[in-house]
Amino acid sequence: MKIVVLLGSIRIGRHTHKAAEYLCWCLNEHPSITQVDLWDLASHPLPMMETPIKPNMELENASHKLSQLLTQADGIVLVSPEYHGSYTGVLKNALDYLGTEFKRKPVGVAVTGSGKMGGINASVQMQHLVLSMGCFAMPQKLLVPFVDTAFDDNGQPKENTLKNSFDKFVTEMIWLTEAITNQKNNQQ
Repeated sequence: MKIVVLLGSIRIGRHTHKAAEYLCWCLNEHPSITQVDLWDLASHPLPMMETPIKPNMELENASHKLSQLLTQADGIVLVSPEYHGSYTGVLKNALDYLGTEFKRKPVGVAVTGSGKMGGINASVQMQHLVLSMGCFAMPQKLLVPFVDTAFDDNGQPKENTLKNSFDKFVTEMIWLTEAITNQKNNQQ
């Protein structure tokens, strides 16, 4: 199975990428996962939707590559920090470029926060967004509280409770992705 992790954090000094990278590592450790791709919107930016821009092959290639990657994915995880009670505008902008790539796919939501709630408000909004896009929202969310101090220098969670949260999230994501993929294969 192929999983794409879409990271919607672009600020300088960000910490959410640590959660996305550790999540990718956890997914790669599972034997049923054949490929995990991390698409970082800081490294592969997209222009604001509906903004007139000069033709730019690099940006057109980025949106086309992202579309292809998501089309080929069996499952998707959206990762965002919580800003002012919601997910990032850059993530929403990227999703505005997409549509059919998400249809009938399992989508997990991972959110980081600087406080003890770990981005719960953004996670609820992201699940609503996922449902509106015609996806299957994974019921379990991955919340990463105190993200600025949650990971050590090697990118590992400092606390076992956070490591367990990642493990449970990955287990549920793989279960849902396998169930939906098997159903799709049986219908063909």
